[in-house]
Amino acid sequence: MARPPTEINLSYDLEKKNLHVEARHVTKNPRKHFIRQIVFIGTMWKQRNVSMFSRQAHRCSARMPLWKRSPGDVLRVEAVCNEVGRKEATFVIP
Repeated sequence: MARPPTEINLSYDLEKKNLHVEARHVTKNPRKHFIRQIVFIGTMWKQRNVSMFSRQAHRCSARMPLWKRSPGDVLRVEAVCNEVGRKEATFVIP
């Protein structure tokens, strides 16, 4: 049975101005059922898809530079499964 991603953890590197995303997606067969895309949605761009990222069994990670962001800007991050479903998290720039 296909399931959506289970968890998204977001952390911000204030010095480098990078948002780091780690998404978990526990499945029986991670070679066939995995997170295929991470989507960043924010105030500066409508949508930016990232399909090249680090992928390991049951988790993946990506970084997004946020150079032209202001404190209080809101970003939404989605992890999209290759079979079904998605999981979303929200981050506010400190």
